[in-house]
Amino acid sequence: DPTPAAATGVPGIRAIAAGLGHIVALSATGTVITWGADADGMLGRGDTTWGRPAVIMSLAGVESIGACDQTSVAVLANGRVMSWGITRTAGGKAGISRTPIPLAVDGLMQP
Repeated sequence: DPTPAAATGVPGIRAIAAGLGHIVALSATGTVITWGADADGMLGRGDTTWGRPAVIMSLAGVESIGACDQTSVAVLANGRVMSWGITRTAGGKAGISRTPIPLAVDGLMQP
């Protein structure tokens, strides 16, 4: 059986979400940290390699996060919804696409 282990280098976490083999964490300062599998860009760092915990440098001021399967999402303080991994209609692209960096979801803003 797997044994839980502490994720080092991940301080001050206020929220965490899990997808299919990847983890998305939100820090107390509004940064997003991801780690785990990244075959479809779910870590949002611009490549598709397996990763240890690291900050997504292109995101700041994040209020909430989510993850499922091969998709990760974040809601920014300004209400904009960002998505990466396997996404639908992110960054102006219709249909399903693999997006290894966070892109705005067109037509979707939180109030």
